Amino acid sequence: MDFNVEGLKEIEKALLEVEAKASAKALRAAGRKAMKPVREDVINGAGFDPLSTSKHMRDDIKMSARVAGRRSTKTALSVTVFPHKAHNHKAIAQEFGTERQSAKPFLRPALDNNASLVISIFTQEIRKALEKINKKNGK
Repeated sequence: MDFNVEGLKEIEKALLEVEAKASAKALRAAGRKAMKPVREDVINGAGFDPLSTSKHMRDDIKMSARVAGRRSTKTALSVTVFPHKAHNHKAIAQEFGTERQSAKPFLRPALDNNASLVISIFTQEIRKALEKINKKNGK
């Protein structure tokens, strides 16, 4: 799932003015915080079998936040919420269905239902981080 946010030019300009390491850290932290509601919805929607003795998919939902390298021109940050690879087959079967199992999507709806909240939290967190960095640098 890709989720693109366009605009936010003043935030981009401010991020470019601070040192790369600090801006990357701020981006990752803001992205992770913004995607927490999505992760919670994925956990709530993931399949659960009370009879299973192995680790449940909902107990093994991961989040990854990566800042793009210098060569990337379109993506500054990628935050992904996903089940651990041990649950890939179960996740795909639940999301899209199989010949014998109807689809019960939990990944796409989690993002769709929280899109505006993700943008709002991300914007707030980036602004806070930039204020903190600028205060630290005496600006």
